Amino acid sequence: MVSPYRGEAFEQRRHKRYKVCAAAKIEPLDDEDDRITPIEVVVADVGLTGMMLRADRPVPIGSSWRLCLYESQRLVTSVPIIVRYCTPEAAGRYRLGTQVMLEPFFLTWMGVPRRELAADELATEDRFAYSHAPNGRS
Repeated sequence: MVSPYRGEAFEQRRHKRYKVCAAAKIEPLDDEDDRITPIEVVVADVGLTGMMLRADRPVPIGSSWRLCLYESQRLVTSVPIIVRYCTPEAAGRYRLGTQVMLEPFFLTWMGVPRRELAADELATEDRFAYSHAPNGRS
């Protein structure tokens, strides 16, 4: 089957992807991890469950980030993502395949125990901050 995008391999998806071009930043999902600086990215396509981003540096596969969209230097929205692949492109750029994930805080607030969430393939206890759970839920 032929890819809808020139020069890109065909991927089967459950949801349609839409070609876009939007400047954004990805920041470490764990707010306390100040060793990692935000990375400026371009959102190249988006669908219900994922996005393809372009970045100037590689990003580890399996790492969790918060994609932040700004307008006039003001945060409009953010969404947690996990990097599923990172492939080099021309001129030192990288293509990141990302999957949208539920906010870890949402899961712990709803009663999912941290130890179970940590065992999940999308989360590890040292990656996420759980200190904001209301009423001591964790």
